[in-house]
Amino acid sequence: MMNVNQPICAPPLPNVLTGQRKVFRSSYGDVVYSVSGSGEPLLLVHGINLGSSAFEWRNNVSALDRCACVYALDLVGFGMSEKRPIIYTAEVYKSVIQEFIEMVIRRPVHILASGLAAAYCSGIAFEAPQWIQSLILVTPAGIGVNEHEPNETSLAVYRLFTSPVQGDALYHAFASKNSIQYYLTEFVYANPANVTADTVNYLFNAAHQYPNPQYAPASYIAGMSNYSMVPFFSEIHQPLLLIWGKKAKMGSYFYLDRFIELNPGCQYYVFKDSAVNPQAEEYVAFNRLVLSFLENMMDS
Repeated sequence: MMNVNQPICAPPLPNVLTGQRKVFRSSYGDVVYSVSGSGEPLLLVHGINLGSSAFEWRNNVSALDRCACVYALDLVGFGMSEKRPIIYTAEVYKSVIQEFIEMVIRRPVHILASGLAAAYCSGIAFEAPQWIQSLILVTPAGIGVNEHEPNETSLAVYRLFTSPVQGDALYHAFASKNSIQYYLTEFVYANPANVTADTVNYLFNAAHQYPNPQYAPASYIAGMSNYSMVPFFSEIHQPLLLIWGKKAKMGSYFYLDRFIELNPGCQYYVFKDSAVNPQAEEYVAFNRLVLSFLENMMDS
């Protein structure tokens, strides 16, 4: 019987995206990314959660790179990128994303991002608008959800998840295949049939890329990665498309009105048969929507 405290060292993740896999050395570790297509640059940034990676965009890249040069990265702490034993704050992620734009892409980009990463990218669009041409935000966090600053309880939860023995056991429980399947079925996907064995296995392996796979998820669970868009969302002037799934049981869909109130000029679209992951559940229509938005941006 396996010791529950023994690390599960999963094999390296296969590249499920079109394009060549490359590495960029950021201030917070090596960032693995893929690039494909030609044209204006489009940066895809996955959400922050257990087992997250560029795998999130598996149904999108091959369609989007027909009109753009698509970059899809694994943020530090996730996927095949480096995982340092640190607290992963919003500033860590924002720094890595902005460094990637400035040092790898080296010209203004269109961005497609989800969850908390959508909030981070919005922060960059506000603070360094010269680098961001447009934003497409899928189930964005930072307004209504994941907007509160960390506190003493956050640090205690983080320390619990990253402690040598108890933390390992706790992380193994959270990152088990049963836990991942339950979370995807109950909260991420509207249709349980979309939660395939391949998807569960990929997220499980992504959550067990050693060393140090627990630090980024622990930071997120503890609220250390939270980031509020409320102070600046009304000051984002780039073209902005917000996307949600109507069947979401969690996330910012319930705060849609707050987003529109803060930035009345933004466009938005709600997919009726998706939960928080319309880029996977209704990817044909999702890709069509994103391509239409991008083509309008590129023609203007």
